[in-house]
Order: sequence, then structure tokens, then C-alpha cells
Amino acid sequence: MLTTEKLVFVCRTLNIIDLISIIPTWVSLGVKEFSWGSLLRVLRVLRVFKLARHSGGLQVLAETAIAARNELFQVFFCFSILVILFAAVVYYTEEQDPIEPHFQSIPHSMWWAVITLCTIGYGDMVPNTGLGQAVGAMACVSGVVMVALPISVISSTFTAKFQEHTERKKLLEAQAARVKDTKARDQRESQKSMDSQNEGTGTFVRKLQSAWVRRSSKTSSKLVGGRTGARAPTTGNAGNASQSLDMVWSGEAENHENVGGSINVFQRALSVGAAARTDAENARRSSLGDGG
Repeated sequence: MLTTEKLVFVCRTLNIIDLISIIPTWVSLGVKEFSWGSLLRVLRVLRVFKLARHSGGLQVLAETAIAARNELFQVFFCFSILVILFAAVVYYTEEQDPIEPHFQSIPHSMWWAVITLCTIGYGDMVPNTGLGQAVGAMACVSGVVMVALPISVISSTFTAKFQEHTERKKLLEAQAARVKDTKARDQRESQKSMDSQNEGTGTFVRKLQSAWVRRSSKTSSKLVGGRTGARAPTTGNAGNASQSLDMVWSGEAENHENVGGSINVFQRALSVGAAARTDAENARRSSLGDGG
């Protein structure tokens, strides 16, 4: 089913140019002898207009032509009227030319009218009578005036479109630079936040380690009741707890890059603390058994 997006895609100018440019290939495959084949091959040149997407100047010209389409249509309409008018007048003035009648019909005279209005003058068709030459002079002046009138409007439109194109280009460049700066700032802030979290985690673990060592030492002293033999295992347990915390911290220092890593370190520290308390309790029971 042909949706609106597909229809818009098909109706794009560049896609229409592609469609027209491949017509000669299909025509040559279906028809062996075709007198217009050479002319149709010229349609392939239309692919050159696809370069407009990479040229800012061509884009400005296209936008100007679209914006000034009303003025251009008026110029074309007036030009068509003048061509028909002067072609008819010069035909009737040169119809009775006894020397060399160049103007055989009104459609044939339109070629002369177009060339004269555009002030080109090839010279292949010229009026020989005085009245015909007067008509040719009026055609030249009319062509100059008709072309000069809309030039100011088209020029102002081109200037406005060129300024819009320049401002749009500057805006896109500014947006790209702003996005780049935003990404760089976000990366710096993220790195700074990660460093702060890592530093806070390290400080917390070190404080926890020192507090636990002090607490384990005090608990060991109370449990043994002054007995050197019983205090030795407990002191060893405190040392093991300290060593375990050192291992936890040294193993996780490089990996806790976020809050989740910090929580993991904290949980492991609590596990080590629980193990140390269990060892201390076992030592206390052992000392009580020896005393009994």
C-alpha cells in the first residue's frame, strides 16, 4: 500500500530525475529502431542536477526560483504574448515582400520574434520593408524593458535566500559546536563524580578497617582476662581481620568505579567483621573451657 511517506519520497525532484534518466535504457531494450533514441539519451545528463545536494550555490538558486515563481510566471506570460503579437505583425508587414519573403507563416515568424525580443539577432530572418524594420525595432526595445522589470524583484529574492542560507549554515555550525562542548563537559563531570565516589569509598573502607582493628584488640583483651596464651589466638584473629580488610580494599580499589562497587566493598567488609567476631567468640569459649 502506498503510504504518504512513500508518495513523498517518489515525488522528490531528485528521484524524478533518476526516473527520467533511466527511460532511454528501457526504451532501447523494448524498441530496436527508434528515431528519437538519440534524443532520449540526452535525458541521462539530467543526473548532473543531483550535484545540487552538495552545492550550496545551486540550492540557493533553486530556492530563489521557487520563491520568485510568481514573478517568473508573469515574465513568461508577458513574453509569450509579445512573441505572438510581434510574430503576427511582422508576418503581415512582410507578407508582400517581393525581394525575399522570410516570414512564411505566423508560427514560422515566432522564431524571429523570440530572437529579437531576447536581443540576440542571428540574422537568418530579417525584415526588408521599412514597416517591418520598425516592428523589429519595437520588438528589441520591448524585450529589453520586459526583462529588466522583474530583475530587481528576483535579485532581492536571491539576496534574501542567500542570507537565509548563510545564517542557517552558521546556526548548524554553532549547534554542532555546542553539542561537542556539552559532551565534553558531561564527560568531565562524570569523570569527576566517579573520582569523588572512588575517593569517598576508599576513605570509608580505611576508617572501617581502623575502627574494626581497634575494636578487635579491645575485645581480645577483655576475653582473655590477662592470659597470654588465650590472647594470642584472638590477637591473631584481629590481625586476620585487618589483613582481610586489606585484601578486600586492595582487590576492589581498581574495580569500584560506581556506587554498586562501593556497596560491594562494604558488604565484604561486614562479612569479614562477622567472621572476626565468630573467631573472637570461639576464643572466649576456649579460654573459659581451659579455666574450668
